[in-house]
Amino acid sequence: MSLILTKAGLAALVQAESTGTKIQATHMAVGDGGGATPEHTSASTGLVHENWRGALQSIAINEQGETEAGEQVVFEVHIPITVGGWYIRECAIYANDTLLAIGAHPVLYKPDPEDATKAEHIIKALITFSNAALVNLTVDPNVVLASQSHVAEKVAEHDADEAAHQELMAAMAGGLTAHASRTNNPHAVTAEQVGAAPADHTHDNAAPTGTIRAIDSETVPTGYLELDGSLITVAEDADLVAVVGTKHVPDWSNGETVAVGVLRAALADGAVYISTSSGTTSGTDVGDDTGVTWTASTSVYLGDWRGRFPRGWDHGLGLDPGRALGSTQDDALQGHGHALRAEGGASINYALVRGAGASNAFVSGQTDRVHAYEAEEHLHGVPREAVETRPLNISTMWIIKR
Repeated sequence: MSLILTKAGLAALVQAESTGTKIQATHMAVGDGGGATPEHTSASTGLVHENWRGALQSIAINEQGETEAGEQVVFEVHIPITVGGWYIRECAIYANDTLLAIGAHPVLYKPDPEDATKAEHIIKALITFSNAALVNLTVDPNVVLASQSHVAEKVAEHDADEAAHQELMAAMAGGLTAHASRTNNPHAVTAEQVGAAPADHTHDNAAPTGTIRAIDSETVPTGYLELDGSLITVAEDADLVAVVGTKHVPDWSNGETVAVGVLRAALADGAVYISTSSGTTSGTDVGDDTGVTWTASTSVYLGDWRGRFPRGWDHGLGLDPGRALGSTQDDALQGHGHALRAEGGASINYALVRGAGASNAFVSGQTDRVHAYEAEEHLHGVPREAVETRPLNISTMWIIKR
């Protein structure tokens, strides 16, 4: 595949000859021609549609390519296996940003890296120069890539050389002899390095502070606290205090004066920590009627999740409006009525029906009539009675990351 010199390339040759310097080609670019093989001329300024550009791997004189027009120089590039999924229909040689030569390339498909037919391609382009001495035949060794076939060839040569590792084997033999004579732990290997976990090992060191989890154990693991409504202080858990904030205490403003008795009752703790201008003190040291300053940044309480189900924060959706993050909610049963069939086929609503056997109940809106109704088992099965309404569940311990 021969390329033609562009006007920019001819100008570069003229300048090189006049200044006594050499042209240094640096890159080759390939493109798909926008879907058709293009007809490039010396006036072309670039590829129709460039798909890839890479550093030249070699530049050499073609010993069999000398003609009356001059000598042929071969420019070679390796397109790696990691790119592809397009056709090659055009090619160009650059000296940094200067387009030296350009031309059409026989249509060739470069497989996608995910295709079973994926492969690296070596592209060679020929350019005829009237004075090839103006072209630098060296390339930057730091950007040269070895082809797979070249690597395989060199590995085979290495494997066939019996003396390839003579010096290395001799050095290793001496080292191994000295190593074998040692009876202690020569590498100071620790239990953790060979796979044993340290005593305080956990698998969630990356979990952010405030992460809540359920655990099937009565023992709180290292790095966690049980969500039991207990007090935490800045001195002990500053990061967790910052995350939890004051969402689990009454809605007092920072710096508000509150009676100690009220504060103690609201927080349900015998020792209420109070921050004042004179320092932090305990609520047990002052009278219940004494007004103290509530400072939220000193200590806060964890949420008490014992015996409770979690529910996703509504956060503006409208299914559970008016709830603050971390707020609790009592159990409830949605209001409803039970329709009964009376004589004559009319449907009426009883205000009260209770128990089995004859039970009197007033009919809504008809206080002068009394009916008897006997509750029976029906399609819903035998009811299970309890002091709360609840789903089938299993108990667990809720913990929070410190």
